[in-house]
Amino acid sequence: MQIEIEMIKWLQSFATPQLDRVFEWVTMLGEDTIYIFILTLLYWCIDKQLARRLLLGLSLSVWVNGLIKTVLNIPRPIGVEGIRSLRIETANGAAFPSGHTQTIATFMWLIGHEAKRRWVYVLGILLTLAVGISRLYLGVHWPKDILGGIILAIIIGQIAIVINRNIEQMGHYMPLFITLILALASLFLYRDIAYLKTVAMLSGFVIGYALEENFVNFDVRGSGDQQLFKYMIGIAGIIGIQVGLKLILPYTAPFIFARYFLMMVWGLYLAPQLFVVLRLSRHRIF
Repeated sequence: MQIEIEMIKWLQSFATPQLDRVFEWVTMLGEDTIYIFILTLLYWCIDKQLARRLLLGLSLSVWVNGLIKTVLNIPRPIGVEGIRSLRIETANGAAFPSGHTQTIATFMWLIGHEAKRRWVYVLGILLTLAVGISRLYLGVHWPKDILGGIILAIIIGQIAIVINRNIEQMGHYMPLFITLILALASLFLYRDIAYLKTVAMLSGFVIGYALEENFVNFDVRGSGDQQLFKYMIGIAGIIGIQVGLKLILPYTAPFIFARYFLMMVWGLYLAPQLFVVLRLSRHRIF
């Protein structure tokens, strides 16, 4: 532990106000907001199949990260003498493993697999290291948290690739539903709010995926105007669920679960269904 403290202190010895701002921006590459905007655009307007592959990997990664954090409950370096902590509002839950690092690493690992280009993997390594270093510089994680997040990202990324292959080639959804059952069952043991959100998102992904695939199966293609309207309607729905419902519903476990669950179901199923009804998209079933 003392070695890790000294490593963070050494890194922070280079601190300047300008560097603070740089790392505060860099760390945002591991936050959910950026992925919401990227993946909804990809899913609604560009390549639904690719978006689902990435979403599956990220949903699994976020859930496993939350589970390990809740079980191990390792304290963060926040408050440790000699370490200053910035942007602590992004430090949700326990320390190990780093959620920001694991998220960017999972995303880039899956992108690399899809692109099959060496430069994409190199870019992924650079971005992952940048986010990991930012978490140390900001004083919200230990070095082992960064390493653990990277290792887990690679393992979960590979598992997601296998699950996606089984779904797309053989129609085997069972591993996905087994994962969902395990996640929901774990709530009887672990009811931490941060962990509850990860289970809600995984649940919403699985249910939304199944409903859209079987009852909508919308076509992402459309004119420029149609794509613009789809994206505006879809994002408005997500903001309404996350911000609007937060203002009117009590901040209790069932309603928090409902908000994050509905956000995923809206993005994957309800919004595409509305696109079809409004004739902004066509579907391939009926």
